[in-house]
Amino acid sequence: MAQQSADLVSPDQTESTSAPQKATAPQTPSGTLFASSDLSDSKWHFYGTGYIWIPGIHGTVGIRGFDASVHVTAGDIFSNFRGGFLGVFTPTYNRFSAPVDFIWMRLRDSRAIPFVPDYSVRATLNMSIVTPKVNYLLVNNPKVKIFGTAGAPHLACGNDARSGTDN
Repeated sequence: MAQQSADLVSPDQTESTSAPQKATAPQTPSGTLFASSDLSDSKWHFYGTGYIWIPGIHGTVGIRGFDASVHVTAGDIFSNFRGGFLGVFTPTYNRFSAPVDFIWMRLRDSRAIPFVPDYSVRATLNMSIVTPKVNYLLVNNPKVKIFGTAGAPHLACGNDARSGTDN
């Protein structure tokens, strides 16, 4: 087990007294000290992060043997993008944290009906994904941090299709 030395000096110690005593602080087997400000300050800390997600869809969909190839690029999705938010909010307390990942997106497209030029069809897709989790910091090394994580995602998807002249 490795140990680190630290000088302890009392405020009422004078120059005539002996040299300062050495004290050692125990370390974990991974070689890190658990500083009081690092993991056990008994205060809540809050972090928030926004991010960008660039999706695309490629694959095959079908029903009962009738298959169709689907290829949607990120450009196709962004041309129909009508709003969204992507972010993570993480409260932490000592070794525990509870990150919540949230994605909300709205896509909309309108197409004219080929044989009725004054009419069109507008489709709207709303999607929300919320992923709350609970984490516990198992290994806290300067080079490696390992968290135990548990959580369940929630997906809500809604769509709307309308036809008419005023979409």
